[in-house]
Amino acid sequence: MKAQTEKPPEFSYLLPLDSLGAGEKKLTLTAGEDARAALAQRFDLVSLDNLTATLAVRRIPKSPLVRVLGRFSADIVQTCVLTGYPVPAHIEEAVAARFGPEEAEPPEVEFHPDEEDPPEAFTGNAIELGEWLSQCLAVAMDPYPRAQGAELATLTESRESADSDSYRPFESLLANRKRNS
Repeated sequence: MKAQTEKPPEFSYLLPLDSLGAGEKKLTLTAGEDARAALAQRFDLVSLDNLTATLAVRRIPKSPLVRVLGRFSADIVQTCVLTGYPVPAHIEEAVAARFGPEEAEPPEVEFHPDEEDPPEAFTGNAIELGEWLSQCLAVAMDPYPRAQGAELATLTESRESADSDSYRPFESLLANRKRNS
């Protein structure tokens, strides 16, 4: 059987480990137009207009681990879960992670809310910061975006006033989507 190759990330920035010295390395990452379009498709966004991060990367003394601290910002447009209208949002978040060598056999991990997450694995001899930032964006996005003034009550009012034999539950959503197109 042919080995399956892993699809490369939409936004990739590999930081070679040998580029890290004893001090802190400052980076500014900005996703280009093609990467933003691919991420918008991956995350089912109307658009991703900006994804930028400022990071400080430093080796942890007497350890094989590397610490990454910083902030990222993104300008996104999602689709309202009730109306289908576009919902613009600006996201700005602090980010932090540790990266380390991939273990041959991952240990069984117990999660405790007060403890730091286990380290992310190095990608070969580098740290994949672009994909990590993409995942940070995915976590920071509103999972149920709503357009201003969109309330579930307005959509259910049509059901209550409709004759039960002719009620079509998704008719109001379809009408909103057609108006939005």
